[in-house]
This record gives sequence, structure tokens and C-alpha cells, in this order.
Amino acid sequence: MENVGMIILDINDIPPGSTLASPIYMRGSKLIDKGINISEKIINLMKNWGVAEVKVVVDDSIVLQESKAVSQELHSKLFNEIEMVFKKGLTDGNYSKIKGLIQDLINEIASNGICMAELGKLKLYDLYTYNHSVDVAIMSISAGMILGYSGVKLKNLAIAALLHDIGKIVISPAILNKNGKLDADEYEEIKKHPEMGKAILEQIGGIHTSIIEAVHRHHEWYSGEGYPGRIAGERIPEMARIIAIADACSAMGSKRSYRDPQSTCAIREQLEVCSSTQFDTEIVRIFLLNIIVYVPGKKVKLSDGRDVIVISSGNHPGRPIVREIFSDCNFGEIIDLSDENRLNLTIVPK
Repeated sequence: MENVGMIILDINDIPPGSTLASPIYMRGSKLIDKGINISEKIINLMKNWGVAEVKVVVDDSIVLQESKAVSQELHSKLFNEIEMVFKKGLTDGNYSKIKGLIQDLINEIASNGICMAELGKLKLYDLYTYNHSVDVAIMSISAGMILGYSGVKLKNLAIAALLHDIGKIVISPAILNKNGKLDADEYEEIKKHPEMGKAILEQIGGIHTSIIEAVHRHHEWYSGEGYPGRIAGERIPEMARIIAIADACSAMGSKRSYRDPQSTCAIREQLEVCSSTQFDTEIVRIFLLNIIVYVPGKKVKLSDGRDVIVISSGNHPGRPIVREIFSDCNFGEIIDLSDENRLNLTIVPK
């Protein structure tokens, strides 16, 4: 293949015989290497592992651009470590290991550039908490860098983001893993997790107060309607305001027991609706311009019913450059959705 690119396909849309463009990791181990021919057997294995989508090689350089993302290997190591924390508790030892991995994560993002959010990679709900924690950290680091965070301040933000839900380790598993929406009493129990998280972190020596306060306040609303303290605006630590948005974006983009992942289009719309009430408007703007954008290689649907692949964010993150794709993975016309002659077309939630 002289001109090759890649597209991101749902696990159910992969044509057998395709070539894997990126390795598959799970719990810190590489399960399948890139370049392998994807058979029906491998597709079924990936489904069993909870893989929701994969990157597939295509014979077309037009879709060559790939999004900046954290390596699957590092993502998987962080996933594995946070899983151990939730299963065995936070100790001085695993906290030290987390700090090392967080520094690796910061270094990788600093080297590769701000990461677009790649959400909904896993379909298994029982793995949600661990994958969610890592994704919230990645998005928070990216937002923090745009806001000028560096050094110790950026690392503290990243640690707080990774551990933002640590208080859930003392919440009943029956509530956390309930197959459906929570009732009023269960929701009140869940709402205790920020204060529980604060208490857990205070038991570990040397954790900076900014980390503890960010974990404690990440469910406060900018309007003052959140919890646990119903504080508002600038009284909410900026780190908590960043994590709150990353937390919501990851939750919306992930498989839950009672619904499928929401699309990038739907997440962007919800961020705009909640700007200035639930979330800080300026930080929402950062997410909409840089993080919750249409990932190159991803399939989306246009308002006229056509399936297209995102090629580039172009000059407008909300209206990217796309290319028509057919069921046989052949391609049609290239469409710049920011072009004034194309304003009648929009990306719609699936």
C-alpha cells in the first residue's frame, strides 16, 4: 500500500480481513499488535474484552491524519493502577507509583500536543470507573496546559483528576454497579463520595491541599447548586472546575448500564447548555475549542443521512472537514462543513 491512512470503526462495523492500525492493550498488557489481519475470531475476542472501536488501516492517504492521543500502553498502565487503588485502597506505596505514572502522562502530552478526547473506547460497564478516571486525567491535563499550568501545579491537577472519584471505594458496590438509574436514596449515598474522597486523601501523608480540595469540590456547580457545599463561582477551586467538566464529558461519552455512549455532537451541545450554570464558561470554551472536538478518522453522520469520516478539525472545531464513506469502506467527496455553501449540513447525534 503506497498511500495508507486510518479510520476508527465501531467493533460491529469492522470488515473481516481489515488490518489493525493500532495495538490493543488491556490492564497494562498488549493483547494484539498493530498490522495484524482482523479475522472474525479476533473481532469476537475484542468484543468479549469490551473493546468498542478500533483503528483500521485504509488504502487512502486522504484520511492519514491521526488525532493526538496518549499511547494505549501508558493509558493501560494508568488504568491498571487505578483499578488496584479501587480494589485494594490507596496506600503510600501505590500513591507514589501513581505520581510517577502521572509525570509520564504529563511528559507525553507535553511532547505530543494537546489531546483530543477519545471517549467510549470500552463497552464493559464494570470497567467504566477505571477508564473514566484515566480519561478525566488526560482531559484535565490538556485543559490545564492551555490555562498555563506547569510543574507542580499541573501535576497536582493531574493527580486530583485521576483520583477524583476515590471516595467511591467506600460506597456500596450494589449502588455503584446498579443496572439502571439510581433512586433518591441511592443518589444521596453517591453524593457522599467527594467528602469521603477528601477523608481518604487526608490519611495519606504529603498530599497537597490543592489536590484534596479539587477532589472535594469537583461536584460543585458554578451557579452554586452543586454539592457538597453549594459554593459558587470563583469560590470553587479552578482545578475542581476543570475536573468537573472533564468528569461530565467522560461520563456522557461512556457506556453506562442504562444507556449507550453519547456522541461528540451531543456532548458539545450539553456543554453549551450547561455553560455558566453547572460549568465555568471560560473553561467550557477551552474544552469546545481544543478537547471535545471531532477526532480525525472517526465516523459521524450528517443531517442529510450520509456517513462521513472526519479528516481534520479545519478552522472550526465544531464544523470539521469530512469525507463521505460507504459501507464497503470506499470513499466519496470531501466536505468542509465550515464552508458557507455547506452550512445547511450539520453533524447529528447518532
